[in-house]
Order: sequence, then C-alpha cells, then structure tokens
Amino acid sequence: MGIKAKIILLLLSATIVTAQPETETWYFGIGAGIDFTSGKPEMISGPLKTNEGCSIFCNRFGKPLFFTDGQTIWNRDNEVMQNGTGLMGHPSSTQSAVVVEIPNNKNLYYVITALNVGRKQGLNYSLVDMSLDNGRGAVVKKNINLHDRIHEKITVCATPDYKTYWLITSEYGSNNYLAYKIDSAGINPIPVVSPVGSSKDSLIVNNYGYIKASPNSKYIINAHQNKHKLELSSFDYNTGKIKLIDEIELGEGSLTYGLEFSPDSRIIYVGSIFPESKVYQILHPALTDVVDIEFYELGGWSDEYILGALQLGPDKKLYITNDADSTLGVINYPWLVGDAANYQKRALKTIPGTYTTRGLPNFLTNYFYDPMLCDDYLYNEKDEDTSKVNLVQELPPDGINIGYAIRWMKGALWSEEMIPISGGFTAEFQVQLSKGGSGEDITNRGGTGFAFVLQTKSGYELGTGVDGLAYEGLENSFVIEFDQNKDVHDNNGNHLAVLASRGKISPDYNVNGISSTNNIPEIEPDNNLYKCLVSYHNRQLKVYISPESYYLQPQLVIDNFDIENYIDLDKGKAYMGITAATTNIFQETTLKYFRYCTQPIKEDHTSSTPIDNITDYNMQISPNPAIDNITINLENQYDVQGYKIYNLKGGIVKQESVDYTRLQNLKLDVGNLTNGVYIIKLELSTGVKTGKFIINK
Repeated sequence: MGIKAKIILLLLSATIVTAQPETETWYFGIGAGIDFTSGKPEMISGPLKTNEGCSIFCNRFGKPLFFTDGQTIWNRDNEVMQNGTGLMGHPSSTQSAVVVEIPNNKNLYYVITALNVGRKQGLNYSLVDMSLDNGRGAVVKKNINLHDRIHEKITVCATPDYKTYWLITSEYGSNNYLAYKIDSAGINPIPVVSPVGSSKDSLIVNNYGYIKASPNSKYIINAHQNKHKLELSSFDYNTGKIKLIDEIELGEGSLTYGLEFSPDSRIIYVGSIFPESKVYQILHPALTDVVDIEFYELGGWSDEYILGALQLGPDKKLYITNDADSTLGVINYPWLVGDAANYQKRALKTIPGTYTTRGLPNFLTNYFYDPMLCDDYLYNEKDEDTSKVNLVQELPPDGINIGYAIRWMKGALWSEEMIPISGGFTAEFQVQLSKGGSGEDITNRGGTGFAFVLQTKSGYELGTGVDGLAYEGLENSFVIEFDQNKDVHDNNGNHLAVLASRGKISPDYNVNGISSTNNIPEIEPDNNLYKCLVSYHNRQLKVYISPESYYLQPQLVIDNFDIENYIDLDKGKAYMGITAATTNIFQETTLKYFRYCTQPIKEDHTSSTPIDNITDYNMQISPNPAIDNITINLENQYDVQGYKIYNLKGGIVKQESVDYTRLQNLKLDVGNLTNGVYIIKLELSTGVKTGKFIINK
C-alpha cells in the first residue's frame, strides 16, 4: 500500500517566469520586513516606520539598495541618504512612493511620491544617483512637480521590452486618469489624460484605497471607497490611453482598500475593510473565460483586524497585511479559483517588537508577471512508503515529496487523466533537492536525480527497479532523465538523457537512448530550486534546466523528432509525470509545482541576453587562460557585493555574496572549474561588470 495523494493543480503555460531580485527584500509597517532571498519568506526586522505607503529597490542579490516612506530615503546602510529628506510624499498616503530604475542607466532611479488626502502639489518625483557617496547614493533632484492634486495612489507598469514605463494615477475631483511616460529621456511631464469612469469626487474617503496595473500591463483596477465600486479599465501601453471596461459593484456599505491581480493578470483580488474584513476573488469576462462576473469570498470574514495592502511576492504568492495584528495573510496559489487559491489568514507572524500596519511596498507591477493559460487537471502521487495514506486537496505550499530521505526510496507523481501529447505540449516543473533530515552523516555527492516521463498504462505506475530514477520497467514510456549519477554517457554525473521504449524501458542508455548531453548546470542536493521545462512542438523537442528563475537557452534540442516513432500514444494522449529515487543515498526530492499546456513556449520570455551573446566585457582578468586562480582588475576602487560565474549554457557554476569596500583587485579560486569558457558577472554597488575567461589545465 503506498501513498495516494490527489493533487488539484491549475496546469499552466510554461512561458517563463522572470522573478526579480529587485523585490526580494521588503520593509514595511513598524520595523517589519520579509527576506525572500532564500526562496522562502523569512520574517526580519527593518528600520522603516510607516502607517501605509512605502517602496524599496534591491540589487541583483536581493539586498536593499535604498527604501522610502515617501518623505525620507534611507540607503543600504539604513542611514538617511544624502539630501534624502523632505520628499513630498507621506507615510499615511495609501501608495506614498514607488521606485523606478531609469531605462538603460543602472545608476539613476526615480522616486515618485504622492501626498495624502488630495493635497496641493500632490504628485512629484526625485532623482537618485547611486554612483554617489561610495555607492550609497544621493538625491540630486528633489520634488519635481508633475501634477497639483491627485488621489493618494500611484502605480507603475512597463512595456514588454522594459524600455518604457508608465506612471498611472487618478486626478482629484474629476474622472481623469493620468498616465506619464518614462523612458531613457526622462519623465514626460505632460500626461496622457483619459476621462473615463465615474467622477472621483473630493470626498476624503475616496482618496483611500489602491490603484494597480496588472502584471501584463494591460489592465488597471482602482478602488472607490465611497461609491462601493471597483473600476476595471484596459490600458494601452503603446499610447498610455485608458478605457473603462466595467464598474464592479461590491455591495452597499462596502469599503475597499487593498487590490491585486493574480500573476497571470486573469483574476482580481480585493480587500474589503468594512463592514467586515473580507478578501474577494473576482473573475471577470474581460480577463478570463467566464460568461458573467463571478465572486468568491475567501476564508470568511474577520472582525479581529483590518485588512491592508495586497501585494504579489517574488514567489508569486499574494501577501496581505493585517493592520496592527503583527501577522500577514498569504494566498498561496492566486492563479487558482475559489478555495483552491489556499488563503491562510495569519500565515506569517512578524518578529517580536515589530508589527504590521496597512501598507506593503509598492513595486513595478511587471516584476510579478507569470503567464498561465491552461485548465485544471487531477494528479496522483504514489510511492513505496507503506507507513501511511494521505489525501490532500491541492499542492501544499511546501510542495510534495516524491522521494523521501530514506534509502532505496522511489516515487512518482502522475496526471490522473491522460492528457494530449501528439499535437504538442509544454510542461514546466520546479524541483528542490535536499539531503533530508535523516541525522546520518552523508558523505556521498547526492541522490540520483529525477525524470520526466510519459506512459500510457495508468496514473498509478511505479518502476520496478531499485536503482535509477524510479521509471525502470515502465511499459511503453518516454523518459527525460535529469540525472546526477555517472553512467555510460557521462562519467562526471549531471546530464540530460532522452530514452524511450514500447516494451519495458531500461535506464541503460545504450539500449533505449535517443539523445543526451552533459552540458548542463550542476544538480546538487543543496536546497536550490531547479526549474525544468520540456517543450514539444512542430517536431522539435527542447529541454531546459536552470537554477535561476529564468532560462537562457535549451540544454538539449532534437529536431525532426516525433514521439510516436518511439511509443504508442492512446488516441494522441498519455499520462504525464515526474519520478525520483534515492538508491543508497539520503535525498529528498520535492516537487514545488508542475505546469502543463498545449501552447508552445514563448521564446520572448526567456532571458533577452544569452550568456554567449554578451559582448560588453569590461573587466581585465589575468591570467587568461587560467588554471586555479584568476585576478580581476577593476581599474578603479569599487564596493563589491557578490559575483556569479556562468558556463556558456547559462548554468551558474560558482557564486558568492561578499561585502568588500573600495576594492580594486579581486582574486578568486576557480580551481574546481573544468576546462572551458566562462562568464563572470561582478555585482558592484554602482552596477554590474562582466568578464570572460578560459580554464585550460
């Protein structure tokens, strides 16, 4: 008897998630904060004290560069930035500030601020130059006025190429939306004016509540407390024009405050603060495939606290601040409908001495975009742990363990229904490998890995062999190995291999192998998250794996490939799943999510700068070629915060966060690297320098 766990997932298109380290540290409330840099939210303390609005911008390692409450800017050392006081925002303004990095300039940032309650000279911006004060930054222009009176709400979104931003707000006392274009030339002080929707009258209560652009930059939502409505509008990021789609009635007496979209921009979330604190999920025909507007009340109501801001995180979960309650709510799957979204009212508690207020940081909304296009499917988990039987209703926030930290353990997760294969598919999944909590001394390199498998027998299959990746012996199956062990193909471990058989499949590549490569990122049981993507369209198979949150390029491509030349599909369909095993090594294999759709991968969501296309190398590296050590000459003194070394396939082979002050020469040990060409990106307080070197031993 094995574990059988039905898991209801929304299977999603595998277009690429581009998580942004710029958002990986938050400061908010009274001394509260969240650190996302480990991949999980960890509550921390911060120096900020604000009743509502705030904003923060982090470097490429997720460490704060600077942050603000709308009146004061603090630098990375938690000190007031040079000339950083007296900004015309307000810590009691709903969205008091937002930080925008100027396109094509890594040193200059706009801090855009909004005064509270419709006060005069309400919309302003200041300019921060991070090359000043030894990388701590300084305000070089302050309080440049853009508009006289606005509601205390501002949002910023970008065009798909991130070369143009739009600052959007609503005018006090009228029905005008104002959209300001921001590009490398600066902020255009003349807004695009769109007179749409109901009049935003001068009642103070109508200043309150959020405005949000959708992560895909195509929609705007705006809360109107006194009118008990939510305005949904379309936005044209080419022209800046806004058109009203609908005024969504929320019920007489209802006061709304926090707003957010799902990462795929298909679902609206609203926090009602009166007469009770409630979270509503809204499906609208303009955004998703429904005939009429559908409302879902998540988690019931509460009179124990007042809901504040709603904000997507870099992990694509939705965070909700509970005012003065020292807790945050979390919606774990904001792209799922109803209870499947998994709203936990008090999921996180601030550390002692800190507490929440009504605000969370305001960011460029596109940082959280994750296109998701497919339908619901049921999945099963099966493994050989005979100690218990579990039944769950959705993928838990911490994922599903396919392989537990037990010797000779094997497991699998399958689609309960056969799904279309022959017409093409894209599948994306994320796996976390760890050594587990067995308590034993683990000296071996790691586990055996995991596999992506198609088979036609049932949704409850498990391989027969005690070695390999738990697929050995499956009949009529197609396999992609993400393997850590040495084999006939790869004596160094870490390889991809494609195998198939109409009979019982063998992990012996010489018997059932189709194609393989060992030019992939290192796969280690180091608690890292490994994103994997399998794309099969137009007779081409592509396989990606990355320890980053994006893909640079596929590690394996097979052209003129037809799956049906290798296995027999059942009316074009098969069961799809992930298998894993531990052999004699303790390792946990945790599936964090799994996504499937029939659409092809959108190449424009991969990194726009593949490693082998970088030509702007601006560091002197010696010796080059090198054997064991390299020395980087920076020509001038810089504050160095970290580095990453990539192979030419985009895999990170070495990385480290450091804190070196006024450094001109940096010596690094690269003795563990094999012969080849490598790219190093050095993170400075003032930007990034890039170099290229060769290892030749």
